Amino acid sequence: MLIGGLWVYSEPLDRTGPQDPFAGPVSRTSAERSALGRRNDAQASLRRARRAQEQARRNLELRREAYRTELDAGRSGAEAEPAFRRAERAFTAAERRTRRSGAAVASTRPAAVRAQRSIEVRQRAADRRSEDALNDRERNTFLLRLAWVIAVMAAGFLLLARLRRRRSRYLTVGLAFVGFATAQALVMAVDYPSDYIDLDEIGPAVLSADGGTPALPRKEAPGPPCEEARVPGLRVSRLGQSLLRGLWSRGARRVRDLWPRAPRRHRAVRRVRRRLTYSSAA
Repeated sequence: MLIGGLWVYSEPLDRTGPQDPFAGPVSRTSAERSALGRRNDAQASLRRARRAQEQARRNLELRREAYRTELDAGRSGAEAEPAFRRAERAFTAAERRTRRSGAAVASTRPAAVRAQRSIEVRQRAADRRSEDALNDRERNTFLLRLAWVIAVMAAGFLLLARLRRRRSRYLTVGLAFVGFATAQALVMAVDYPSDYIDLDEIGPAVLSADGGTPALPRKEAPGPPCEEARVPGLRVSRLGQSLLRGLWSRGARRVRDLWPRAPRRHRAVRRVRRRLTYSSAA
């Protein structure tokens, strides 16, 4: 029963479908595709022009150094000068192509930005619709599972009550059915809260909360004062009472007055006990 009930709970009653809340890419209009295509082509042309300009610059530097070496050596440089002039003209042409490519990119940017914003607006709307549809499916799944669990539990308790009234020998079957319904309810009670509470991440939060709580001072129960602590089973004869005369405790009180209420560990009382012991022995 438990395996079959959990299968019904997880498979037929699941109306969630795909778990991805984001929709697929929205379709683009012909104007948007054209604007984005022109921008992409202009950017690709600008990248090629910059690479060509960088190559022309390196070639110009090499030809210039060769021409300078010829001049520093005292030669006329008739062989290196033409190559230097060609490299200079090539570099100038590469610079012009780079500037034209940059201007083309700048001219295509506004239309491409408008097209991109329009696409993003439609994409966000599609994502919201997809997320709302996912939330609706999850709500329907929750309601179906809740109705299933309640129906199974109600059927189990009704069956158990009927079998108990009839004193049927199938009472154990009713008890097993109630146990199965309870286990299924526990599965649902753990399944849905675990989607919002990650038990693996609770530990650091609990430790930080416990560490941030200031330690409260431990209060001990106050003991009775010395004056109220009576000595159990202590009797003093007349001889002992006469010996207590003239003795004073450290608190400037007569030992004779403290005797009936002082604890046994009081110094003056210990001295008096010793004196009473010696007097009795004598």
